[in-house]
Amino acid sequence: MTRKLFQKDVAEIIGVTTSSIENWEIKRSNPNVSFYPKIFEFLEYCVIQYVPDGGYKQSLWNYRFQLGISIEELARKIGIDGRAIANLKTGGYVSLITQLKMKSFLENVFLDEPYVIPLE
Repeated sequence: MTRKLFQKDVAEIIGVTTSSIENWEIKRSNPNVSFYPKIFEFLEYCVIQYVPDGGYKQSLWNYRFQLGISIEELARKIGIDGRAIANLKTGGYVSLITQLKMKSFLENVFLDEPYVIPLE
């Protein structure tokens, strides 16, 4: 992608400071998940692809990134405790019922378009 924009232009588009852009570029820091939707939009990139056979863990995490929501917000959408999502990512215990709720949530999200998350 060649847009020939300055860091200040990109910062304005995303809604951050120029120093944030600089820090991300040199890997001094990472953007907050709340900025991900704007970054993906700017890059014309969609991180989400649903993997129906066992890939629900990564799909769920990617869904969170695409929408730029916190673990707690994602848990509310699913109707589960936020600790379950954190445990899923770290390999901690997640009950079978909670796992089924997560899978069901993703299946419903991807029902119409299996490879695209509908942006709300």
